[in-house]
Formats: sequence, C-alpha cells, structure tokens
Amino acid sequence: MGDLGATPADIGLVIGAGMGVAALVILPAGLLADRLGRRPMVIATSASGMLGALAFLPLTDWHGAFVGAILYWSAIAGLPMVTAHVAAVEGRERMGHAMGMVYGAFFAGTILASPLSGILAASFGPRVAIGSAVALFALSTVAVTRITPTRRVPDPATRRLGRSFWTLLAVTPVAGLVAQLAVPYLPVYLRGHAGVPLEQVGFYVAIFAFGSALLSALGGRLADRVGPVVALMSLASLFAAGALTLAVTGGAVPLALGALLLGANVAGDPVMAATLQRILPAERTAFGYAAFQLTYTAGQGAGALAGGRLYETDTVLPLLVSAACALPLSAIVAVVVVKMTRRAAMAVPT
Repeated sequence: MGDLGATPADIGLVIGAGMGVAALVILPAGLLADRLGRRPMVIATSASGMLGALAFLPLTDWHGAFVGAILYWSAIAGLPMVTAHVAAVEGRERMGHAMGMVYGAFFAGTILASPLSGILAASFGPRVAIGSAVALFALSTVAVTRITPTRRVPDPATRRLGRSFWTLLAVTPVAGLVAQLAVPYLPVYLRGHAGVPLEQVGFYVAIFAFGSALLSALGGRLADRVGPVVALMSLASLFAAGALTLAVTGGAVPLALGALLLGANVAGDPVMAATLQRILPAERTAFGYAAFQLTYTAGQGAGALAGGRLYETDTVLPLLVSAACALPLSAIVAVVVVKMTRRAAMAVPT
C-alpha cells in the first residue's frame, strides 16, 4: 500500500483492523458451521478471502483498504472450519495423518506464495501480484465446493463442551506464545547476529517454512502410529534442538539444520487437532476448533511481542527461552492430553 500514499503506521492500522475483525468473526463462524454445516462456511470464508484481495485492485487511496483487509483476514476463520470438516469425514485411525497433510499443505502454500508474490510485484507491479492472489483464491473457492457434505448433527445447544476441552484451551495461549517467541525475528537474527548475507536470508526462511510443512505432515503420521503424547514430545525436542542450534552454532549447514528444525514450532497443530476430535462432541466440533484457533493465535501475538522485548535485551534470548520452555510445556500438554483421552474413552459406551 506504499504506492497509495500509506505510511508504515497506516499499513499497520489497516492490517490490525483486518485481523481484529477476523478475530471477532472466528467464534460466530464456528457456531454457524455447527448449525448450518461446515461445507457452506468453508466456501464462504474462501470467497471472503477472494473478495478481500479483489477489493485491493481498484484502490487509488489507502483509506479504502480497510474493506479489503477485513474480508481478506476474515478468511482465516476457514482453517478451523476445514479442520472440523476433516474431523467429521476422516476415520480416527488416520486422523493425525489427514490433519498433518492439511496443515502441511497450508504451510507449503506459504513457501510458494511469499517468493512468487515478490517476483510478480517486482517484475510486473503489485496489482499483478494481487490479481494472482485473486485467481488463487478463486481456484481455492471452486475446489472447496467439491468437498463432501457432512451429515447434519443435532442441535448444538443440546451438548456442552467438557472440562477437558476447557483445560486444554487454558494451556493453548501459552503454547502459541512459546511457538512464536523467536520465529518473527529469525530473518533479523540471521542477518544481524549470525552474519548471513542479506541475499541468503530468504533461503533460510524458506528452509524454515519447508520444515513447518514437512514436520506437520510427519507429526500427524507419528501421532497415528504411536499416539499424541510421543508425537508432541518428539516435536518439542526437535523444536528445542533447532532453537539451540541456531543460538550456539554458526556456519551454513548448522544454520540450515536449525532453521529446518525450528519449523517444528507449529508441527504440533495437526496432532492437537486430531486429539481434539476425540473429545469434542460432533454438535460442537467447529466451535471447538474455532476457539482453539482463536486462543492459539492470541498466544502467538503475545509471543511476538514478548520475543521483541527479549531480542532487544539479547539477540539469542528468544531462541534460548524457546528451547528452555518447549519440553516442560509439552509435558504439561501431554498430561492434559492423557487425562482427556482417558475421560473420552471412559465416556464411550461399551
């Protein structure tokens, strides 16, 4: 939006407004999905992203960007809807694998989108890059119209979310905070502390994004084979190892390995999504995933702010604190997961 006369503060205001409205939309969208069906809401959120990107094309002044930003960021409500849909149509024995593939595909998209948009904007102008985003959103909207409709469930008001869910939800913001402490400052850290040339920083960021996609898929499959507790602890160990590698080593290969393993920061998401399927009543699945997404995202925002404070104190602190907190936090989450899966198993009639 800089070519429309917007200052960095103006851009932040527009993005903040879009994300703020999106946060308010997530829970109502989950409630509607439980009542009207997940497929219509997935289609609606995908179309919202397309319309939001489309709204940027005719702009001649940045003040008109608020509408596009609100529509664009509201599309984030589609992720918990997709998660709820997968939970409804996939068998429990393959739930982790299915969730891992969905989340892995999401992170793979970020790998391709960032460099592609930069190349298009530099070569043909920002409107061409935005137009390409509109086309991709349109393709996504057409694709989600092909997903299988789920069966109607009883009135969501007849079922309440159990204590296990609320306990897990209380831990979720802390998990989001730890996951996001170091990640926003990875490019700055690589350039300023590790001495990576500016033209190579993008390479390491791409490796990090690839690690997110790969480890999300592998984490989901591991959860199916050995259970969520082992999967979560394994992923936390990889994340801690990546953070420590980046903090205490140098050189191209160790930095690349550290960036790859740091991608495990979000690899536990599909594991938790598959685990939630065991405790959420079918009537409240979309709302449950929406609440999980909202609290996790709030934790990530707090993590980004806290990470900035730590980075100003010492550039390696975000990485060291992330490494120190990863395993203890995962152990707490694992205890909660064990208790809630036991309760869920006891609640199933024999």
